[in-house]
Order: sequence, then C-alpha cells, then structure tokens
Amino acid sequence: MSMSAHPEGSGHPPPTQPRTPPSQFDTGVRADGAATADPVDAAVEVARIRSATFAGRDPDHLASAEVDGDGVVIRIRLAATARCREPRVVESAVLSAIAAAQGEIRRAWGEAAARWSPEGVDHDAA
Repeated sequence: MSMSAHPEGSGHPPPTQPRTPPSQFDTGVRADGAATADPVDAAVEVARIRSATFAGRDPDHLASAEVDGDGVVIRIRLAATARCREPRVVESAVLSAIAAAQGEIRRAWGEAAARWSPEGVDHDAA
C-alpha cells in the first residue's frame, strides 16, 4: 500500500510540483524579444575552453608556453639561444610567454561571453 499525502480515490488532487514562470533560458527569448543562447550550448562552450590548451610566445621568440584552460602551465620551451642569454632575460621571456598564453584564454572567454550575453554588456570593464 502506498503512503502518499493524497491517496487515490480520496477526492484530493495528486500533489504537483510548484510551477515557476519560464525564464529567458527556458524560452530562448529575452524580455525585449531578442534571442538568447541555449544553456546547453553555453555549457558545451565552457567545457571546450576549460579542456583546451593555449599557447603563447614572448616577442623575441626566446620562450614559448602552453597552458591548460585554467591557465596552469603545462609546458615551457626555450630557444637554443636561451643558454647564451642572461638569466633575467630568460626569466622575462618565460613570464611573457606565459602571459601571452593566458591572454589567449581571456580572448576565448571574451569571445564566448560576447556570444552568450545580452547585448550592451561590456565584459572588458572591470
């Protein structure tokens, strides 16, 4: 025997989940009538960026860096000429290469934000 709040035949309607009004994500249309992004597509885009690797290089091509989608350094490569350079120059090149790779992540997030956000939002403003 089932123990529900309103057993069948009791004259009470079956319990229902409260219904909330659809949001912009449910309808695919903002209040102003403009189309919105599909949240599933946005989730796929987030996963794609997070699982990607990004590369950068210093301006003098002394160092290159590869980072994961979270910006964590995966690999640093130095040009053969790095052994002839002063350590502070090599350090600067490595840091510059890492910054360039992480800049590629920011670019990818900025492009994604532009596709999935309401028009008029300035994502570069901090």
